[in-house]
Amino acid sequence: MFNIKYKFMKTIFFKNLIGVLLVFIIASFSNEALAQQKNTNIPTIAIDGKEGKVSMECDLISKDTDCFTINFRVYHVNSNTEQRTLISNENVRVGDCYNELIVLPVDSMCDLGYLANGDFVYSNGTNNTYCLLDLLKTESLYQQYLISVNNLLKINR
Repeated sequence: MFNIKYKFMKTIFFKNLIGVLLVFIIASFSNEALAQQKNTNIPTIAIDGKEGKVSMECDLISKDTDCFTINFRVYHVNSNTEQRTLISNENVRVGDCYNELIVLPVDSMCDLGYLANGDFVYSNGTNNTYCLLDLLKTESLYQQYLISVNNLLKINR
């Protein structure tokens, strides 16, 4: 009787051990795949022949009921030196802003217009290497823009 219980317990122990090992192996592969996915999601762009990553920052300028005005900046980060260079700095209206007035600078080199999600991009009077509307035509940059704005406003759209 003792021998049967011992074999039964030994079988359960090894099955549990195999199950735990499988979970660790699967989790390890999942973490590696996630890390690779995160690295490939960072947009890259070449500026003056120098390949680099793109980083984005945004700040809330004002909020009127359901209309948010955001200053949005795009940086080129040199892959070799990690030096950041500002390549775009414009404002964006997010939300229900149809009744809000905007004072536009006269000397802007960048077009104003709407993004696919309805956000309105316009110049804040700064000189840019690149226009935000043009940059956001690249899908990976547009997705990064959405993530940045959603994080700032704590929304999910």
